[in-house]
Amino acid sequence: MLIDSIIIKLVRDGLESGPCYSLTIHGDGKIVYEGFKSVKIKGKVEEVLGKDKIISILSDLKNSGFFSIGSNDYKVDETAVFPYTTITISTPGENNITQSKSVTHYDDDPSVPMDLKRFENKIDEIVGSEKWVKRAIDIKKKSKPLETKASTVNFEDNTKPDKRKSIKAVVGVVCVVVALILILFSWQAGLFTPSKENLPPEIEYIPPTITYINTSIDGTYLNAFSTFEQGYPVYLYFEFENVTHAGKYDIKLGIIVLDFISGKEYYNVSYDQQKNTSNVTILKDSYSFETNDSWPIGPYNVFLTIEDKISKKSNHAEINFTLLEKTPKIIVLESASNVTKYKVYIAEYSFNHSTDNRFFIYTEYKDIATVNDEFCNISLYLEFIYNGTVVHSYNESKNVVGNNSHVWEFVLDNSWSSGLYLVKLTLFDNITKKMAISRYAVFTIF
Repeated sequence: MLIDSIIIKLVRDGLESGPCYSLTIHGDGKIVYEGFKSVKIKGKVEEVLGKDKIISILSDLKNSGFFSIGSNDYKVDETAVFPYTTITISTPGENNITQSKSVTHYDDDPSVPMDLKRFENKIDEIVGSEKWVKRAIDIKKKSKPLETKASTVNFEDNTKPDKRKSIKAVVGVVCVVVALILILFSWQAGLFTPSKENLPPEIEYIPPTITYINTSIDGTYLNAFSTFEQGYPVYLYFEFENVTHAGKYDIKLGIIVLDFISGKEYYNVSYDQQKNTSNVTILKDSYSFETNDSWPIGPYNVFLTIEDKISKKSNHAEINFTLLEKTPKIIVLESASNVTKYKVYIAEYSFNHSTDNRFFIYTEYKDIATVNDEFCNISLYLEFIYNGTVVHSYNESKNVVGNNSHVWEFVLDNSWSSGLYLVKLTLFDNITKKMAISRYAVFTIF
């Protein structure tokens, strides 16, 4: 089968600070992991994925926009100083000659499409590479067990009654009672303070430890990301330990977000959290906060504080992220047999000269600039590609804010040859001078 011949290879190079490993996924379900450095398991490991997971990966590949990206769109050379990722797709071509395409990009490059990064992270998630890649956290400090000394009391076995001993015993009890009364009176009067040397030893608690922290697009370990656009949520993912006592913990979490340049506070929240942990050593959690257009473009500091309400000890960690200006996005591009209104259309991927006399191209977009929420200024450039050549192209301009969608209607005449067509849409925002390019839509004419 054709699907069995497809090979997908993901290579991540974290350089000095991050993990370096590769994942090779074959269409027949075979996967090969190879760890190089800064990983939990080094060397090769082979496993087999179920057919449903292979199909899921290929479905995500279709939506990633991989084939719309040029192999040299993002420059990463041998002198790279930042972590980068390479994704390679190999498919069978004519005469059983394998055709391959690779895309390499820096992990923090904001110009790389989010859909491509999601696809790369989805590969890690479906394969479960975390079990090979993520290293165990070493606990550097361990609490010392309490040392207790047992005192020995010898009792004499004396069964003979002795009046003198009985009198002494009574006198002793009276003296003890009087002494206790005097001590209690002196303590209440502030005349007596017990020495700390005579108190039992206190438990030596270890402060909470934040072992890992990142900002991400969805609050998970895999999808770490350090750049976000205005108006989109920022997720904080973190792992911590040394807060569990008798199978549960009771902590207070605090999150503060400051503008890195001005120091102005843009977010501040604190909340309590109590959970049973079933003796789990390392705990995981996430939190998200919304940004908006009032947040300036630029870098931010995030401060996370964890206070253990049982031990009365606390600790904190810090991480940075960068906020970027919103860019236009094309979220839907479909061929359709009919379009009734906004978001109401019948998607169709094949048309027949004999039975169909027309077809539609429907698109939706967002994050375009407006003037007083009334006017916009965008240009839409639609291209139809047949056998590698642009055979039809159309320009449209819009300046009225509406439902952020557009429809093209075409007559299916002899100018449309039978075969496979790729549809590409380019949106240019004339206010911000920013551009968005769609993934290819595909349809066939018979």
